[in-house]
Amino acid sequence: MYINRHLEKQVLEVSHYYPVVMVCGQRQVGKSTILLYGYRTRCIFVSLAKCSDH
Repeated sequence: MYINRHLEKQVLEVSHYYPVVMVCGQRQVGKSTILLYGYRTRCIFVSLAKCSDH
């Protein structure tokens, strides 16, 4: 089940003006989920987390 986040609209809006959008914040609040769920077909997703952190 997907939970809508408050920032989804803002991320989409700024992505029309900037070629790169960085989403940062606390752990496990849905940053990656927002991008992978809503923007997978329209963007390149890059995670800077270390593989050992997963």
